Amino acid sequence: MELNDIQGLLIRGHSDMPEAAYLMLSITQPEEARAWLRSQLDNINHSGVKPADKRLHLAFTFSGLEKLGAGQFLERGFSVEFVQGMSTDYKSRVLGDLEESAPENWQWGGPKNEAIDLVWMIFAPDKTTLASILAENAAVLPASGIKLITTLDTQGNPHNREHFGFRDGIAQPIIDGLPKKGTAENTVAAGEFIFGYENGYNQLPESPLVKSASDPNNLLPVDPKGSGLKDLGRNGSYMVFRQLVQDVPGFWETTASAVKNENPDATVEDCIFLASKMVGRWPNGHPITLSPTEEKPYSKEEDDFLYAEKDPHGFGCPLGSHIRRANPRDAMPDNKPKGSVKISNRHRILRRGRSFGPPFAESFDPRDLMKAEDDGQLRGLQFICFNTNIQRQFEFVQHQWSNNTKFAGLYSDPDPILGIKDSRDKHDTHDFTIQAEPVRRKIQGLRRHVEVIGGAYFFMPGLQALRFLAQFNPSTL
Repeated sequence: MELNDIQGLLIRGHSDMPEAAYLMLSITQPEEARAWLRSQLDNINHSGVKPADKRLHLAFTFSGLEKLGAGQFLERGFSVEFVQGMSTDYKSRVLGDLEESAPENWQWGGPKNEAIDLVWMIFAPDKTTLASILAENAAVLPASGIKLITTLDTQGNPHNREHFGFRDGIAQPIIDGLPKKGTAENTVAAGEFIFGYENGYNQLPESPLVKSASDPNNLLPVDPKGSGLKDLGRNGSYMVFRQLVQDVPGFWETTASAVKNENPDATVEDCIFLASKMVGRWPNGHPITLSPTEEKPYSKEEDDFLYAEKDPHGFGCPLGSHIRRANPRDAMPDNKPKGSVKISNRHRILRRGRSFGPPFAESFDPRDLMKAEDDGQLRGLQFICFNTNIQRQFEFVQHQWSNNTKFAGLYSDPDPILGIKDSRDKHDTHDFTIQAEPVRRKIQGLRRHVEVIGGAYFFMPGLQALRFLAQFNPSTL
């Protein structure tokens, strides 16, 4: 793989850079913006190096590419999903962005907000360095034909847990072709995440192509499919960005209420057990399918577990749990294990999100979260993922697996963590089923405690594609 042309965030999550911020920007003067981009090319981190001082990345919405001349240089365009964006009425229904999460209510990225053209992603080793980089950008951007719309902060988390108290950022797919190795079941074709490489169908993903005359400096590679056009997509990817707010006290109050509806004498540990069943992991990250009744020490080596042999019926990890929906692994309904892995891996996404907002309890321990007083502050996840086919990967997982109340033969069970209920169901609550013998356990009265307040689809180009965008001159055509 051409690591020196792939932006670093595609290959690694920069866990050694605990501080980060995302600047949502608008292009006001395209020529000045190109000059700024040219000045930043050497600062953008590629995957072949790991600078210790900072790492910077850049991605564009379709409106941003249009302002840089996409209408003139594109011969074959981007995917429909990327062009249309995330905030249309149709996408709201597909993604479950309804009611409070409707784009009309978003703080950025929605139809009532100023358009986002690009995101400048900054990763730093400490708060002082991050503040210095942000101050430098604040001084330079106004004269660069670029307007700052909003800055999305993140919160460093030494416990590696999301705000509900569960370990996060684990069980990522292994990209085939990189030095890091994993099990065959968790190794996914590079073309599922990066343009220019074969995907899970042994095909090159559809990539945006550029007129040859638009690239007089020969910066872009030739289309490998033989069209004679230039490949703008190679070594790039589509990036999904969604800002999710988590109602931590509401989540644990609802969980406690559901448990005590069954048993008035239920304990805190009973609440944690139910929440772990809903997530599919214990708070420390240990897979509940490997230890259904008690939390054992977490081991990264156990993240490559499978379901079909040891937990086919969901007696350990329920069929409708959050992680089992996001990646069914070898237990897709009505499929044999080998075929299930192949299907699951064609819908994988590469996650790169980070938490924002202060912790509800410093320990992130559910026992402390349940005792803490509501402080009214916003907290949640800056959800970021990469894929080369937005519809088949991110949108499919969200619509067909997470939001689907009939997933795996269930009836009224959406994803118990995201809590997106069926829009046809007029009830305010939803169910969660825990498979068991001789009688399953049905949890009722669960509510949604994750809301969307912003989002957009971006394209993160390779370094050569960035050079092309920075040097493209519409007047030469």
